[in-house]
Amino acid sequence: MGKKIIFIGATGFGKYCAEGRSALLDAGYELIENDKNRPYTEEELKEIGKEISGVICGCEIWNEETISAAPDLKVIVKFGVGYDNIDPAAAKRHGVQAANCPGMNSAAVAEQTMALVLACLRDIPALDRSVREGNWERRVFRDISGSVFGVLGFGAAGRAAAKCARAFGARVLAYDKYPDKMLAEELDVEICSLEELLSRSDIITIHLPALAETRHLINKEVIKKMKDGAVVVNTARGILVDEEAVAEALRSGKLYAYGSDVYEEEPVRGRSPLLSSPRTVLSPHLAGESLNSYRKIGMAAAQGILAALSGKELPNRVI
Repeated sequence: MGKKIIFIGATGFGKYCAEGRSALLDAGYELIENDKNRPYTEEELKEIGKEISGVICGCEIWNEETISAAPDLKVIVKFGVGYDNIDPAAAKRHGVQAANCPGMNSAAVAEQTMALVLACLRDIPALDRSVREGNWERRVFRDISGSVFGVLGFGAAGRAAAKCARAFGARVLAYDKYPDKMLAEELDVEICSLEELLSRSDIITIHLPALAETRHLINKEVIKKMKDGAVVVNTARGILVDEEAVAEALRSGKLYAYGSDVYEEEPVRGRSPLLSSPRTVLSPHLAGESLNSYRKIGMAAAQGILAALSGKELPNRVI
């Protein structure tokens, strides 16, 4: 049969996913691990393609070119939830199964969401710089407590963010195309329409999937429907937000601040209008990365690879 090789595209897997890594090695697989601290390029994926039979996918792109360059590839498991970097049509054409690891990093995503909300409301990055420069500014800030906190997307990450917002003392609204009304009632969250959430919320956090219908969901017209001075935070996917529209709203003061972990183009490399916009707080697509989430996702991803390559049913299959 020859060598059995798994490509680990997820950075940090070797360092933080010891149990999952051991499970693959104990099953006799060799590993090609990403030590570049960035996603593999298309050319780099093509170079290793002929060797691999499975992938634990990070942020690298699996499309017709990269999948077709891997003739023995049978399965891709996304290290996380969003799998928009895997082309479903190409995977199906080449007989490649794909799965994700839902719900395992929702607590980490919610914590990063709240960190960005707090940093936006209290302008923490600017104040940190100011203190280091020898200044001693005094300001009065808005609170999460007593605010209306809108959650766009009421899946695992959205529900976790809603719990955090309730703990801070906010009134929480949620919009979802298919809302779990029983869970919303348990969490004391009000399910409402998108329009109502936009018009009532002081703070809006985004937890929706990247789909054709959600591309640029946050655009110029939608921002007009928001409260003046709203704070928006995106820890879902960059394509959900029209960055030019957000930058314009920040300059005009329509939005008070914008926090983001995700971007229309990643890595950003100086090209996003958010970089030069006032009152932005930015992080490099790491909301779901924590020691606990890595441990859980690493093991689940390894188990998915092992199941698929031994002919068993692939857990959480999406393609």
